[in-house]
Amino acid sequence: MPRFKLNSTKNFEKFQNNQKSKTRLATFEDSFPQHSTKMAQEWFNQLQGKGVMTNADLTTITTWINNQGYNNQNDPHRNKVSNLL
Repeated sequence: MPRFKLNSTKNFEKFQNNQKSKTRLATFEDSFPQHSTKMAQEWFNQLQGKGVMTNADLTTITTWINNQGYNNQNDPHRNKVSNLL
């Protein structure tokens, strides 16, 4: 997800001023769910059995990605991330 979508009060540049940027942004947005799911699975594989990430955590994250919770401005997980930036 492009950083500027997280918190509009941070004045992140939107990179939508030209066609090339719009194309890159669209490509990134289309690939975000796939890459995020893969990253969550890789983290799970690394952290499994260490008491840091459980199968339930992986399921929650994967479901959130599949349901595009990151696009919901009222989503509590999205707001936590936005507040960290």
